[in-house]
Amino acid sequence: MATKNIDFTNRLKLAIKKTGLKNPAFADKAEMGYSTLMNYLKRGAEGHVPEWDQLVKIAIAANCSIDWLLTGKEADLPEHTFVCTDERLFELCEEIMELFEEEDEEIIQAIKSRVQDIRKLAAKNRENRELKERIKRIEKYMEEILSAGPKPGTERAAATGKK
Repeated sequence: MATKNIDFTNRLKLAIKKTGLKNPAFADKAEMGYSTLMNYLKRGAEGHVPEWDQLVKIAIAANCSIDWLLTGKEADLPEHTFVCTDERLFELCEEIMELFEEEDEEIIQAIKSRVQDIRKLAAKNRENRELKERIKRIEKYMEEILSAGPKPGTERAAATGKK
């Protein structure tokens, strides 16, 4: 069961503020109901500390540690510790970290070069998605125009070539 804790409430408010999100958007990002979040944010001794599963979601959404949320202090973590919820990304990061540990400058430069290539590809993909959305809007607009048909009195003017 959740326990009451003013300090947790204050740290949670600060963590949400640092994300730049409003409370409803943060609740969505942390995969919880808005009313649940508001229970954690209640003033005074009424604020509650969530259960572990929800603490993990809050920490991920706020990009902070559970230790900090609970105690205000960061845990002593190894230098290359990170939180990753995507297994594919986690495996890829582990492989890259192993290569970096070899400290071979040629390998490190090759990785950096590929990262730049991937960034360029991601930018192109974003541009392509934007273009596809524009095309869809234009097609929809054209369908609306064609389905409306000609305006009254314009058929005759079009046939005679007169306006």
